Amino acid sequence: MSGGYDINLFASPPDCNFLCSVCHGVLKKPVRLPCNHIFCKKCILRWLARQKTCPCCRKEVKRKKMVHVNKLRKTIGRLEVKVAQSIHSHHPCVEQRQERGQGESHLQREPSAALGSTNVAEFES
Repeated sequence: MSGGYDINLFASPPDCNFLCSVCHGVLKKPVRLPCNHIFCKKCILRWLARQKTCPCCRKEVKRKKMVHVNKLRKTIGRLEVKVAQSIHSHHPCVEQRQERGQGESHLQREPSAALGSTNVAEFES
């Protein structure tokens, strides 16, 4: 399973700087290595369990030197994603677009609604 968010969840293609070079998804819980490369936390931890180097530049990496990139995480969290209307509506297949903060609890209760969603934050584990 991928560490990042599926690119197809987004209303428009995310900036390439928001993509993890390990899983090719949108960064989820981004962390920066001392070499300044950024990856999904889950992806880089899996990588470092096998290799002790950066996946991009192959410089040696120590886990203690990883830094969470919270500003980037918040920026990604504000990206617009697709949303399917609630199953309680008359037309559940009709898509609508919402911005961050709307409908989060619905998708946590209704994972099938992730065919469209409201924002990235609700997909976090």
